[in-house]
Amino acid sequence: MKNSLRPLILALSLGALSLSAAAGAMPAGPGCAPRGHFQPVFSELHDRLKLTPEQETLWAKAESVTKASRADSRQQHEAKRGELKKSLAAGDADLRALARQQDEEMATGQKRMQAVRDQWLSVYDSLDAGQKRQVQTFLAERLESRDGPGKGRPHMGPRRPGGDGAPPASQSPAAR
Repeated sequence: MKNSLRPLILALSLGALSLSAAAGAMPAGPGCAPRGHFQPVFSELHDRLKLTPEQETLWAKAESVTKASRADSRQQHEAKRGELKKSLAAGDADLRALARQQDEEMATGQKRMQAVRDQWLSVYDSLDAGQKRQVQTFLAERLESRDGPGKGRPHMGPRRPGGDGAPPASQSPAAR
């Protein structure tokens, strides 16, 4: 019985860990590009805004906080994943303890995202009316590109037949 539960425990644990990592590593700045790809998005918006020296200082701080938060999230995720692997390999994983850890990590990730968001809102607050319109236009363009044919996921390859991401009927388990 112990061996038959192991795949279930692994699936539940990895699912819980990935949710907490996603919460802690989510981008919170303008554009919300995939992990590691936020710099070009920020650069494009930065170029449009023509910031004053004071705004540049706020921008640099927000960018620095964003990068540090992402790096910290990735490091914590990898550490927790390593701990989980060891625990599962030893066969002594405590799912209740893992769930409590996940809750704590999600709360920490939420605080981290709020701190990053607050930094970017400080930048936004410093902008004049024209610059704020530029930000809103930029965000509207980003949303529009995410609502188009690829739904903002060009890195995931072409969509499957039917457009809903489901496998074709000929490949579904019921058709086999």
